[in-house]
Amino acid sequence: MRRLVRSLAAASFLALATPAMSAEPSGLTIDVPVVLKEAKVVFNMDHFAFEGDEPFGFSYMKVMVERFGADKTDWRIVSIFHGLAGYMLLADAPYNKERKASAGNPYKAQIAALQKAGVRFEECGLTAAEHGWTNADLLPDVAVNTGANFRVVELVQGGFVQIQP
Repeated sequence: MRRLVRSLAAASFLALATPAMSAEPSGLTIDVPVVLKEAKVVFNMDHFAFEGDEPFGFSYMKVMVERFGADKTDWRIVSIFHGLAGYMLLADAPYNKERKASAGNPYKAQIAALQKAGVRFEECGLTAAEHGWTNADLLPDVAVNTGANFRVVELVQGGFVQIQP
């Protein structure tokens, strides 16, 4: 049941996150088109939220980046990984060791594409220290913050909206 609710939530989010149109092919009329001039978003990535093998957070980020681009929104997205999801920012060898895998980090291409688009990725320093990870264990261009919860508070106080998929 929980998976069904998450699936419906993700489908609803993705459907509503498309550019505003007067009518969709299905006959749906958008009554409240939303076009943002500015958006500051922090993704609090601290737990598992998947549709199959795909993390919801990555899908949400991708949709937002595409929509913000189409709408010419001035945007900033910071994605903070910690707790159970902290491993997602590991480079291949540390990822394999942590996850007892052999194929490397399956998320690295998505992360690199989102970084190239402008999304900032941060790893919680406390999570990293707990696991014995160093900066060298992380994917390229991943920053390490003092602590994820404090960083989220800092960003929210700076006008960011928190999304926790």
